[in-house]
This record gives sequence, C-alpha cells and structure tokens, in this order.
Amino acid sequence: MAGGLVAVRAGDGDLIPYGAQAPRLVIDHMVYEQDQLVLEECAAVDPLRPLARVTDIRGQGTPLGGGPGGRAGLGGRGSTAWQRGVLGTAALLCGLSRRMLDMTVEYVKRREQYGVPVGSFQAVKHALADALVALEFARPAVLAAAWAHSVRAPDADTQTSAAKILASDAARLVARTAIQCHGAMGYTTEYDLHLFAKRVWALAPSWGTADWHRAQIFRSFT
Repeated sequence: MAGGLVAVRAGDGDLIPYGAQAPRLVIDHMVYEQDQLVLEECAAVDPLRPLARVTDIRGQGTPLGGGPGGRAGLGGRGSTAWQRGVLGTAALLCGLSRRMLDMTVEYVKRREQYGVPVGSFQAVKHALADALVALEFARPAVLAAAWAHSVRAPDADTQTSAAKILASDAARLVARTAIQCHGAMGYTTEYDLHLFAKRVWALAPSWGTADWHRAQIFRSFT
C-alpha cells in the first residue's frame, strides 16, 4: 500500500472525495485498488475536491486493521481515525474562515460607497463582528479537542463533535458574510474568495453534519 493518494469514504453517503484520482480507496474498513472498482464521477460544489460514486465492486478488498465497528478501523463512524478526520476537517474550516475574514476586512477598508469605505457602515461592522465571534468560539473548541485526543481523554469524541459543530456553523456564517460584504465581487471567478467559500460548503457537511454531531453529544449525556 505504499505511495499514492488514498481516498476515504467518510460515512457521508456514497460520495468519495478524489475517488476517481486515487489509486487506492478505503470503503467500510476495506482497501480497494482503483481497478477493483467501477466509479462514476459526480458534480461537486468545489471543483478542486472532485467526487466519485462506486457503482460496482469487481474484486476482493484487503481488510483494514480494526474491523467493522473497531475503534482502530478507518472509515467507520466512531473509530479513532475517523474522529481525527472530523477534527482535521474542523481545523480546516477554521483556517478557511480566518482567510475569508481577512480578505473581507481588507476589501471593505478599500471599497468606497458614497465617498466613504463600506467598512465604516454599521451593518457591515456588525456582520463581520458576528462572524469573528463565531470563529473565536470555534477555534478554542478545536484546540481543546486536539488536546483531548493527544492525552486520550475519555470525552475526546464529544469534544471533537463540539468542535465540528462550532467550526461548521462558523465557517458557513463567515462564507455568507464574506460574500455579502464583497457584493458582486464575491461571485467573481477570478477572485479567490469563491474558492474558499466552495471548500467550506463542501467540508461543512462532511465527516458528519453539525446536526449529526449534535445528536451524538445528546446521546452521550442520556
């Protein structure tokens, strides 16, 4: 299994990011070579994160350590590796949010309307402040979840779910606010904002939606 991109179906339906590009794929605790699967490429909101769907399996895969339901298994919800995928996705969402906020603040400082920067308007200030607050709540949750995993804390899974909820919600809010504050510029293909927003729209529902993780936290306390 040495070398090459390995695509993972993370339990979010049957779509696999980079499925058609990866030489190996992990599906339900099994590793398959590309030629063992029949793949159909699917439309993706983020063109830099192409998706594929498995329509047929022609060969026997290789079992991945841990087995179905095992904590060491990759690809099953609840596994250690899957939880780390959730955590990594939450961290990416925070990074994307920070980049979009920085771009937007710089833009509203320069863009003028009625002879003044649009960033001086109260509505713009409040919208960006709300987005920043959401991000600042999400970042510590991601760091706390990372620490919980590093020390193998018993509530690491719960902290990871909380981090994904906050990061997903914050990133969606930041993306929406950034596009609104940019106006038509936010939809321009030549402007990089759309690349970050599309990645947010792709990652926010991945590795468990915010609602799915809320349900997980609820179950942990009942």
